[in-house]
Amino acid sequence: MDLIAPDATLVNLQAPSGNATANIIQTYDLGTTPGLSVMNGKNVNGIWTLNVTDTAGGDVGTLDFWIITVQY
Repeated sequence: MDLIAPDATLVNLQAPSGNATANIIQTYDLGTTPGLSVMNGKNVNGIWTLNVTDTAGGDVGTLDFWIITVQY
């Protein structure tokens, strides 16, 4: 699962686990997510993308919703 800023900066939020992980309910922030600090100071205007890939065989995945909150 990758977060991509409008300037194409990419941060991996969650590495593949190698198995089925159900119901990921997670908050990613500067204090708990390694690498997310590169987003600090970015221009927030533009299109932010969350790229999610389900590569586990034999199952399906859905993304029900996601939200991004920017604090100044």
